[in-house]
Amino acid sequence: MIEGKGGRLMATITASPPSGSAVPTSLREGAAWRTMLRKVLLACGVLSSVLYVGAEVYAWSRYPGYSPVAQAFSELLAEGAPTRAFLVAVAGAPYNLLVAALGVGVWLAAARRPVARLTGALLVLYALLSYLGGTVFQMDQREIEGSARTAVHERATAVMVLAMLLAMGAGAFLHGWRFRWYSLGTLLTVVVFAGLTFQQVALLAANAPAPWLGVIERVGIYAWMLWVAVLALSLWPTRVGWPRMGSSTRGAAPRVGSGRGPSGVATVPR
Repeated sequence: MIEGKGGRLMATITASPPSGSAVPTSLREGAAWRTMLRKVLLACGVLSSVLYVGAEVYAWSRYPGYSPVAQAFSELLAEGAPTRAFLVAVAGAPYNLLVAALGVGVWLAAARRPVARLTGALLVLYALLSYLGGTVFQMDQREIEGSARTAVHERATAVMVLAMLLAMGAGAFLHGWRFRWYSLGTLLTVVVFAGLTFQQVALLAANAPAPWLGVIERVGIYAWMLWVAVLALSLWPTRVGWPRMGSSTRGAAPRVGSGRGPSGVATVPR
C-alpha cells in the first residue's frame, strides 16, 4: 500500500503470517526427536542407579553368609563368588552402558557448553573404568591372602573413584549455587568414605578386623548413585524446544537488519 504523508510517499509492506504453523514441520519434528532422544539418554542415568542398588540387594540376599555391613560390594563380584555371574550379567555391562548413555545425554543436553562436554566425557570414562574394575580386574575372595589380582583391583578402583570425583567436580558447574553446593557435599562425602574404605581394606590386609567395611563403602557408593540420578533429572527437558542450559530469552534484542517492527510491518521510505 502507498500512502502520502507530509508530501512524501511511503510504501508499507504488511507481512502476512504463513498459513499453518509458524515453524516448518520438519524443524518441529526434528526438535521433538532430539528432545525424545535426550529424555531416553537422561532416563538411563536414573535407571543405572536403580539397577545397581536393586541388583546389589538381590545379590547379597542370595549369597549365604554375606554381610553387607562387614563386606565390600566387590566381594559379590569376586572370582569364585556365587553371585559373580549374576552381577556381571545384570550390573556389569548393563549398568555401565546406562551410565555411558547418560554421559552422552549430558553432552547433548547443555548446548555444547564445555563443562557439559567435560562432564559427559568423564561419565563415559567412569563407566569404562567401572566395567573393567568389576569384570576384568575383579578381586579374589578375601580368604586368598597376598592376591595379585586383588591388588590390581584395588588400583583400578582408585582410578575409577578419581574419575567419579572429577565428573562430580565438573558437573557441579552445570547449574546454579544450590546444585553446586549439593555436588560439593556429595564429592566430600565420597572422598571421606572412600578414604575410610581404603583404611578398612588395609586393616584386612594386615589381618585386623574391619567390621564396618561394607557400611562405610556403601555410604560413598549410594551418595554417588543419588548424585547421578539427580543430575539426570536436573537436565530433564520440559517441552519441545526447551531452552538450552545457560541461555536466557530475557532482554533479547530484535535482529538487526530484519526491517520488521513488533507488528510484523516493514516500512520502506520512497
